[in-house]
Amino acid sequence: MVNFTGIGVTIRGLLDNWTPAQFAQMKLFTPPEWSNPYPCAAVPVPEKIYGLSQHFGYAKRLNAEKLDLFHMPHFDVPYFYRRPFVAMIHDMIHVLFPEHSTKPFSRAYAGLQIRHVVKRATRLITVSESTRNDLEQYCPGAAAKTTVLYPAAN
Repeated sequence: MVNFTGIGVTIRGLLDNWTPAQFAQMKLFTPPEWSNPYPCAAVPVPEKIYGLSQHFGYAKRLNAEKLDLFHMPHFDVPYFYRRPFVAMIHDMIHVLFPEHSTKPFSRAYAGLQIRHVVKRATRLITVSESTRNDLEQYCPGAAAKTTVLYPAAN
């Protein structure tokens, strides 16, 4: 996701502002071909996002790391990941406007994943009050563990 335009901008924006002390405590999980420009450990992840392999292989890889906390900049946290995590939900487009999706099962998949993440996450981050409200309507009770962090200008 670090190479993506939307979520990638968020990830790079966070990383570009971290201190050496923060980098010393973190690991980046990245595509195998990615060249890490940051002063922290990078773990290559061959599993593709939005696929079954991420829910099995990536989950197994993450569980083996025994992380204190995993931050997923998206709602698509590997289903079988069993340690504490924070997930970021940018919008609810997949479930609110499925007619605009190019993939036939995106609403069902997103709905399943969002409900799972709301149930399991230590904390949730949304990028707006609107997304937080949409999430609360879709998953009553989600607001109790949700914090809004507005994106900043680059």
